[in-house]
Amino acid sequence: MALAAELVALGRDMARAAATDLVRERLRDGTARVQFSRWLRAQGADAAVADDPGRLPVAAREAPVIAPAAGFVHRVDARRVGMAAVALGAGRRRKGDPIDPGAAVILEVEVGSRVASGDLLARLRYSPGAEVAGALAAMGDALDIAAEPPVTLGPVLAVLP
Repeated sequence: MALAAELVALGRDMARAAATDLVRERLRDGTARVQFSRWLRAQGADAAVADDPGRLPVAAREAPVIAPAAGFVHRVDARRVGMAAVALGAGRRRKGDPIDPGAAVILEVEVGSRVASGDLLARLRYSPGAEVAGALAAMGDALDIAAEPPVTLGPVLAVLP
């Protein structure tokens, strides 16, 4: 919400509070969903998923990413999560590599989440042939857990002139 409002405020040269209200209204009245459907259609995707996400493909296999210790999630390294997704087939290393549209990394925690040892941190969805060990290793490096709660920052750190 905060990022969408920031983009609207910058794009329309309006106050952030007004932009936040506008984003909320567009979500409430369905205008945002209609625009999302248009974007999907323009890219050749099934626009019906905007109304029915259950139409999206789901890979048949799943591997859990488990908390190795109790504490708080201090960091989620987006680059390493992306590397895990590529290993599962959700992205490409090189142009022309196939993509598995059902492969996914589903995070179950966010920065600041309190976890117990053995808690589920993420689910990796994949098909046969995926590099699951590599994806699990990348996720192990992507999520930092510490004993003390982290200092959390808002979704928008600063607006540069």
